[in-house]
Amino acid sequence: LDLLISKETPKPDAQTTEVYVKIKDEEALLLLQKGTRFLFDYLSFGNFEGVTGSQIQMVTRLELACDIFRLLAQAKGDKGNLAVANLFKNGSKIIKELESPTKQLVSWIFLNEAEKETGPPSTDLVKKISLYVKEVLLHLSECEELVNIGLNTLIEFVREFDKKILKMAENSVIGFDPALTLNDRVNRLMLSFLESWIINDKIASAFVFDLNGFEFLLDRIGTADQKAKEQSTKDESGEKQIEMNLVSEEPAALLEGSDLSDAITDQISTFTKATSKDEEAISIDLKKKFDKGSIKLSEWSENMVLQKTSANDPV
Repeated sequence: LDLLISKETPKPDAQTTEVYVKIKDEEALLLLQKGTRFLFDYLSFGNFEGVTGSQIQMVTRLELACDIFRLLAQAKGDKGNLAVANLFKNGSKIIKELESPTKQLVSWIFLNEAEKETGPPSTDLVKKISLYVKEVLLHLSECEELVNIGLNTLIEFVREFDKKILKMAENSVIGFDPALTLNDRVNRLMLSFLESWIINDKIASAFVFDLNGFEFLLDRIGTADQKAKEQSTKDESGEKQIEMNLVSEEPAALLEGSDLSDAITDQISTFTKATSKDEEAISIDLKKKFDKGSIKLSEWSENMVLQKTSANDPV
């Protein structure tokens, strides 16, 4: 404004005022509930490129969702903190109202997250929405009850993902590239959320004992069935006896306190290294199982989502 009026640049010592949106907890809750439902019902396609993302109605919906979650992720509350952080901090008092949005947001980000730097308008909008949604979900750590809901949803989703992708591979209805892309997305998001949510011993204990977290991580790196090795020997009568040599590993039941949290961190680190180290082997194995280009990401998403989206319904 100074430049337009005086045709001179502002003075170097000119002060600027921070401007931000301030909302109450009740308003943040309403935005979370309605915004999440809108995402889940109208914007869960797995892929927004091509025809899906070119529709004017689709772009309009994405712009609306982007504004809603930008507001939710950046608005401040009564005490000057982020409104969504304040909302989750008091989450134990309104756990029933927050349970459904939490489950739907976790499912949505796994199905639809986008990371491309450039692309059509729809893809750019989905990338922005993904960033805002992840910001919101990272604040679940403010409430242990919400973290447990998030972890439970994560485990259920990933297990269902594994079942679906194996079934589709057996039926030769998924291509190599989409399968690899989806698997990479799931692994990356899973590791990110585990590292952000498991922040104390109580959550670590719930993850291990209540949600069978160790078994889940071992299943993901393909070592659950290798805990025991069979060694054949013959006794005096010539009959075979099978001796089980368990892998030397401290049982989770004997871990407690910071040791338990450290053990989970080690398992996550092991998973990361195993995924990176075996990437080439996994790629070769997938090429043998999958026929290239036989399914699109949008078709995969439709198989994963239990509730059909209504793309033709009005906004």
